[in-house]
Amino acid sequence: DPGVETRISAMITGRKKTTGQLRFCGEELKYKPDRAYFCSPLKLNVLRMDHYCPWLSNCSGYYNQMYFVLFLLHTVASTQISLFSIAQALLTTTFSAGATAFLLRLRLSLP
Repeated sequence: DPGVETRISAMITGRKKTTGQLRFCGEELKYKPDRAYFCSPLKLNVLRMDHYCPWLSNCSGYYNQMYFVLFLLHTVASTQISLFSIAQALLTTTFSAGATAFLLRLRLSLP
């Protein structure tokens, strides 16, 4: 249609730096907004895409960035709590040689 590009350009602010034309995704065959990138594993454009996380099987982007940061915070907090608990148990309690070796190996294998 004759007015399609004009209507789309009113909705989308992202343009190519070299030519000034609207950004077009060759994979999805549609126009894409500024800071949207195509995620190959998900086969779609993601706004403010940071990266694809294989553990969550999702891209961290505009709509789920807060949840990804909270996931990282909770992971770090739980790791620190478990390390503190194991260290406290090793320092305050007497264990057999096998149990001590197991706890030390467990403590050293955590990230």
